Amino acid sequence: MPDIGSAERLLRISATGILVIDACLALVCILKGKYRTGLFGLFLPPVGLIGAVRLARPNSIWARRRYHGERLEHATRRAADFDRHWKPVQLDWEDFIGGRPSQPDPSPTPEPPPVGTADG
Repeated sequence: MPDIGSAERLLRISATGILVIDACLALVCILKGKYRTGLFGLFLPPVGLIGAVRLARPNSIWARRRYHGERLEHATRRAADFDRHWKPVQLDWEDFIGGRPSQPDPSPTPEPPPVGTADG
């Protein structure tokens, strides 16, 4: 096995440390119920850091274990405001990517049997 220099060893240790920290930030985002932020945070560490320090979604594992009272109410209000603002944008994006769902054809109602006829 070839001997690596001290500069390369330091570079490898630094890169490994950054990747471990980045993965931990993404994990915190996922535990806080912010799945997209966790995914983007894997590739952009500042996004993961922002997601990790912000409030969790109220139904996340993080919030259920750590938030009570006023903090949980604040997280609930914040999530409702966020969803009210961004849900239409998300639906438009999903419709653009996958196509707008079509309304199902109304099922024809069966005709009642004629009155006064005998099957015989």
